[in-house]
Order: sequence, then C-alpha cells, then structure tokens
Amino acid sequence: MPVKTKIDPEEKAKFVEKYLAGAISQHEISRITGIAISSIQKWICKYKAEGSTAFLPTSKHRKYSPGLKAKVVKEYLSGNGSLLRSIFNENNS
Repeated sequence: MPVKTKIDPEEKAKFVEKYLAGAISQHEISRITGIAISSIQKWICKYKAEGSTAFLPTSKHRKYSPGLKAKVVKEYLSGNGSLLRSIFNENNS
C-alpha cells in the first residue's frame, strides 16, 4: 500500500510560487515531492483561488456565498464546472 506523503503548507506554497514564476514544472515538483501531478494541479488552483494562505489549516468550515453555491450547482448540472474552477473565477473577476 502506498505511503501518503505529507508536505508542509509553506513548502506547498513555495513550490506553487516557483511554478507560477516559471522556475519549475509540475513534473519536477512531482518528482521532488513524490506527489501525483493531479494533486499538484489542485494545489495550484487552490493557491490561485485563496492566495498564500491556501494551505494553512483552518479550524472551522469554509463559508461560501449563496451566489457562489447556486453558480456551482448550475455549472455542475450543465456538466461545465467544478467548485475549484468557480472559486477561482469568482476571485479573479
């Protein structure tokens, strides 16, 4: 059974920042950390949506606006979207 690798939140942020700056590829991050590329892509989306604090632990449940919830449901039902994509688009508009 594979061993789950734990990466420090600050280290995740540093890897994503290096990736966004063009200094490292997703494949290089995967090779260095032993983390699947799909997980690294989730890190990138989360970082783009939430910024440098994206990986810090939270002690409470996240709260989403009713508008965002409705948008996510509509996109999901139409087959066009995901929660991460909707959050990213909301934060960058």
